[in-house]
Amino acid sequence: MRVNVAVVDCSIIIVSWNVAELLAACIDSILASPIAINEKNGDKPIVEIIVVDSASNDQTVPMLRERYPQVKLLAQDENVGYTRGNNIGLEEAQGRYLFLLNPDTELIGD
Repeated sequence: MRVNVAVVDCSIIIVSWNVAELLAACIDSILASPIAINEKNGDKPIVEIIVVDSASNDQTVPMLRERYPQVKLLAQDENVGYTRGNNIGLEEAQGRYLFLLNPDTELIGD
């Protein structure tokens, strides 16, 4: 899913593998933060979230598709590893700033 704006302020790239619950908490924390995706609100930055999934065999991919349609999912056919996964996400990123985030991370505070 491409963000329908001329400029994305920040691309958040998350590489995942069998971390559905942790990833959901991570994305929820992003969406609850002051940098949340909100294309219609001019006072918030425009952020895209990109998840590169390395062939998870848990519920990561279905969970992302169901709960987070605004997240750009790049599902891989094999475990591509952390470094290659980040590179795949970076190639798709549209942001002026790039933020590599681990799926076990939650954003807190302002």
